[in-house]
Amino acid sequence: EITDSPAHYYYQLAKEARLVGITISTVMLGPDADQTMLKEMANIGGGAFYQTNDPRSLPKIFVSDVKVASGE
Repeated sequence: EITDSPAHYYYQLAKEARLVGITISTVMLGPDADQTMLKEMANIGGGAFYQTNDPRSLPKIFVSDVKVASGE
């Protein structure tokens, strides 16, 4: 495992956030992001991964994620 990669740094931050009760969800907008990294960050952060090609759907995604995270 490469420990000085940008992905490793973000995974470590997600782990630390999770330890203090913060969840991290990720949103992939468009086809060009690193889907594997975003899915792993959400997994480590105890959140969800979302994918969309339509930026107009972002508010709905954020509201949905807050409801899921808060148990609504």
